[in-house]
Amino acid sequence: MPLKSCPDCGAQVSDAAIVCPQCGFPLRRDALAAATAGAAGRPASSSSNRVGILVGAAAAGFSLLFVGGILAALVIPRFAQNSERAKEKEGEGLLKQVYMLENAYFANNGAYTESFEELKTVGWEEPVGLRYYTAEIASARPGELCVHALPREGSGVRPIRIVHDGFIEPGMRCGETHATYGDTEGDALGVLGDVASGVAAWRRDHGRLPATQEELVEASPRAADDPDFRMGLAQVGSGGFCMFIAPRMPPTAEPLFSLDGGGNVYDGGACAGTPRRAGR
Repeated sequence: MPLKSCPDCGAQVSDAAIVCPQCGFPLRRDALAAATAGAAGRPASSSSNRVGILVGAAAAGFSLLFVGGILAALVIPRFAQNSERAKEKEGEGLLKQVYMLENAYFANNGAYTESFEELKTVGWEEPVGLRYYTAEIASARPGELCVHALPREGSGVRPIRIVHDGFIEPGMRCGETHATYGDTEGDALGVLGDVASGVAAWRRDHGRLPATQEELVEASPRAADDPDFRMGLAQVGSGGFCMFIAPRMPPTAEPLFSLDGGGNVYDGGACAGTPRRAGR
């Protein structure tokens, strides 16, 4: 296709081009004026056309920057959160495997073990392809089993531990306690109330109360992720709903309160006795 030079910027452009794609200079004033006049109902000067093109391009650029900024503000934090959560699932899966084998070993030997070599007798195989975590059995004393998944160098993840009752605690190594935990009833009752709100919403959606730990976490993720308290479903004689809350302290920490399906709050973890706070 024949080329020619733009008289304004010198760029090589097609002979059929109406304006220079490099600088916007009108190359065929007759065609440009005719197109503009048809749209606006009057002839348009070449200078006004050029200004209009430049203004339109600038406006489009600002619009893209504005929209892009909004999208970045919304998407980047959520992407980072989801990415971190995906990495932590590797550590949680590793902990669950070790925990299951420790209990199988205990069933066979009457004790836990700190040796992965001994865990091979119940099926342990050295994992391959782990990118973010390594596992360490920190405590194998009866009632104090604690295994933590520790970050690999440069992985940018937080440690995770699993304790003897099977609770997974993100952000914690074995032997650590939560410095932010204040031993106050108000803190625990406030968290319990937040989780209870999620449970109530879940009940409205499903027509029943959560029946498993997984359903409880689905109703309120805080039941698994709260940094200061752990929550779970306690067994009661009637088979009804009973949720307890306990400090995330060493394994000796006992439940502070419990909540039944009617919204009654009790001292201790069994939804028994006289309610300290009646449900509505």
